[in-house]
Amino acid sequence: MEKIEINLDRYKQKSKHPIHDIVDYYYSLKGLDTKNKEFWKYQTNSAFSYARNSRDAKILYELCNKDLYKSINLLYNENARSKKFSNYEWRISTVSKRLKNDSSLNTNKTAVS
Repeated sequence: MEKIEINLDRYKQKSKHPIHDIVDYYYSLKGLDTKNKEFWKYQTNSAFSYARNSRDAKILYELCNKDLYKSINLLYNENARSKKFSNYEWRISTVSKRLKNDSSLNTNKTAVS
């Protein structure tokens, strides 16, 4: 896996909490950071709702042991995966579910002698 250089200073300056940084980074990956106010007016119950994405970002952040760089790196990798497969839609919850499934597989393995 290639090492990805992400400038976290840009996201640290915007907010005071890492969960907001994760959601803001997700919006920038999706191209939603440049949308106008009319777009956001009707997004209260959609997949782009800030409250829904904050809840998912909190789960992801806790699954990553409160490591902001790892959380953002996982979002970046999921975005790269979605570009590889053109019909692949993803959200923050997709990343956290994938991480949860991967970690449960690793903990269920037992050593065989």
